[in-house]
Amino acid sequence: MLPERIDESLSRVCALFEGGTIRPLFLEWAGRRYHVRRTNASWIDRSSRARRHEFCLTMQTGDVFEVAYDERRSSWLLKTVLTE
Repeated sequence: MLPERIDESLSRVCALFEGGTIRPLFLEWAGRRYHVRRTNASWIDRSSRARRHEFCLTMQTGDVFEVAYDERRSSWLLKTVLTE
């Protein structure tokens, strides 16, 4: 399986912002709601002026999504999807 590059803005993401951390709970993409089963990894990309919080998430469907939160724009991006 190869990841499919998506690079689409997400208009609806539910996440906990608590104690300096961000924990995505679910997101909506392509008219469907995806619940997070597990956060596999998270890191902060500081290569640009705005910090981006990156997440590798396993969804309830078994799909693996890579998403990013841009602090400056307060926006979410679905970067890649790896389907089962």
